[in-house]
Amino acid sequence: MNHQFRSTMLLVCLLAVVVMGPIQAEIGKLDTVPAATLLLPYFEVDLNGGPTSTTLLTIANARESPALLNIVLWTDWGVPTLNFAAYLTGFDVMELNLLDLFASGMIPQTSHTNTTISPVGSFSLVTSPETGVGPGTAFCSQILPLPPLSSLLLTHIRAAHSGLASPIFGGACSGSNQGDNVARGYITIDNTNNCSLLQPGESGYFVNGGNGDANNVNALLGSYRILESSGDLVHGGAMVHLEASSTDPRTAPGSYTFYAKFSGGADNREPLSSALAAPFVSGMTDLIYWRDTKLVQSPVSCGTLPLPFPMSLSQVTFFDQEENPEVPETSPFSPPFSAFAAIPFRFAAGRVTVGSAEMPTIHDRGWLYADLVNDHGSALLDPNAQGWIGIVDRDPSGFLTTSQPAWEIYNTSEEQEILLPCSGNFPPPLCGNPTRIFGDGFESGDLSGWSSVVP
Repeated sequence: MNHQFRSTMLLVCLLAVVVMGPIQAEIGKLDTVPAATLLLPYFEVDLNGGPTSTTLLTIANARESPALLNIVLWTDWGVPTLNFAAYLTGFDVMELNLLDLFASGMIPQTSHTNTTISPVGSFSLVTSPETGVGPGTAFCSQILPLPPLSSLLLTHIRAAHSGLASPIFGGACSGSNQGDNVARGYITIDNTNNCSLLQPGESGYFVNGGNGDANNVNALLGSYRILESSGDLVHGGAMVHLEASSTDPRTAPGSYTFYAKFSGGADNREPLSSALAAPFVSGMTDLIYWRDTKLVQSPVSCGTLPLPFPMSLSQVTFFDQEENPEVPETSPFSPPFSAFAAIPFRFAAGRVTVGSAEMPTIHDRGWLYADLVNDHGSALLDPNAQGWIGIVDRDPSGFLTTSQPAWEIYNTSEEQEILLPCSGNFPPPLCGNPTRIFGDGFESGDLSGWSSVVP
């Protein structure tokens, strides 16, 4: 082998090492990498008994250091109903079947001191050098392992998540009642420094730099599965992995972070997307979703719908396979000011079928674009409105489902111009003058009489 050939091969090998090196995580890009917060965007639990639907979670610790979690349940209106702690040893994994929680109040048993309950593997550290989490963790000895929920708390979460009056909330309601006795909502899972009794938004939970109850250690991995009530269908995927950074300017205090409405940006978590796209087959594609209400939600009198529900969106556009666009009437304001506006993603979390009354389309199949920007009176068409959409496709036989996340068009941490031209069914006055820049809002145009907008 001559010297030139050996040198060339060495260069190729070095390039291969560079190309095939570890994948680098990046703030503002929703990659499935170890994170400080996991979001389960939507869950369903059938409370009727018998063959039932449920949602299963798997949570793993990607580091050798132990981790404490604060797991928070939220209704589909975004009202927190319950939080509890869990302890993961290094490289540990835990599973949570939400049917066990909602049917009998059973919570996964974990312990920071009892190695029979939570064994410490030979590759694992006993105490985290970063956070101090371990056997001496403050307050955990009085909390872990957790007992089953009391009958009062069990009644509370069952009622709150199915849209009924909760005794804990003084007879008020905190979610949508769809008349089917199904518990709905979403879940957040934060990496924490101690067994927190707080929820996001309470004083001391988020302190810039990960110095509150929640920390900034990117160590968590998660996935979920939704089992349909027939017991024959299952779909799911990775949870939404939200990285934390106290050095990136996009996640500094004052920025629009994931928990910004609670923390003012002190949570340091990257935000989600504002616009997404998804392929669809009308009547066979369901979209599960999570949206930021931008308002801190509280229980209300039953039979009423709190602001900003139903949540509208700036635009949804359907394209068929010949690229023909359909632009249904939408409203950029929440609640929508037009009675004819399409309202497909009306709550903080939910599920909608493409081609249904909530999301009608004339196209049989194609792809859709959804701009989740909306305003509820805080600032004119505030461009920061994060969300997430997942795609669930059903086989025509009814025996198969597949799922995947929607395509991210842009992240709310980035300033980007609109993507689609102002044409076709867009009404005046901004037609032909699309000036919205993300981060700057609308810069011109009279909004009077508007019922749909460019993305």
